[in-house]
Amino acid sequence: MKTQYQLGVLLAFAGCSTGTEKIEIPYNPNILWIFVEDISDNLSCYGENSIQTPNIDKLASEGELFENAFVTCPVCSPSRSAIITGMYQTTIGAHN
Repeated sequence: MKTQYQLGVLLAFAGCSTGTEKIEIPYNPNILWIFVEDISDNLSCYGENSIQTPNIDKLASEGELFENAFVTCPVCSPSRSAIITGMYQTTIGAHN
């Protein structure tokens, strides 16, 4: 029985990758995540006329500008905790 089990395990892994293949990535992305609080979308790249943000506008024009964002809480501190930890606020006790 033990030999059959070992043979089964060996056959299961026979088709698996050895990990020596090189995965080609078309480019190496540079990711800059700017996280601020209490400004909403008050940036000129989002259409704000009274506030000028030329440096952020340049980053937005040369990179990816996200136009839809969703959070698990409408309050900044619990939302930030969820983003940093990857867990809901209620799970880690940061919802108060």
